[in-house]
Amino acid sequence: MDAEQIINGLAIIRPYGTIGSILPSDRSRVPFGASQVDPFGVVDRIRTYTESEALHDKAHLTRVLLNASMCIFLGFGFHKQNVDLLSVGDVAFQSLRALATVKGIDRANIRDITGAIGRALRAQEESIELFDMTAPEILAKLRLKIVMAVG
Repeated sequence: MDAEQIINGLAIIRPYGTIGSILPSDRSRVPFGASQVDPFGVVDRIRTYTESEALHDKAHLTRVLLNASMCIFLGFGFHKQNVDLLSVGDVAFQSLRALATVKGIDRANIRDITGAIGRALRAQEESIELFDMTAPEILAKLRLKIVMAVG
């Protein structure tokens, strides 16, 4: 299986949008390191953190979360506005596992972040693991854990 097939099989939700795809077969492709991106041509595909209207379907996000066996948060930030996007209401997960990067976040914040994720996703706090790693590090170093969890 090639990288494009793997990426196409992932449920990636970008609540603030995206400038464009990295996949060569996608019409909205923006080549890595591209310097000639027309900002006015992509402005309708992105929102800023301070804009209250996210670019996703809340019902779709909830369905994806409820069907997930694992959620991986890469560079999430854990600001209240971001965590609130995850709220699944009163539904409790039976076996959801969550992994998250917390690179550079002081250890004193870890318990609060774990609690916020647990409350938003209605997940057991012991099933939430936070790692002082970058996105590439967590994906490389925890590959076996991820594969074992999702099959």
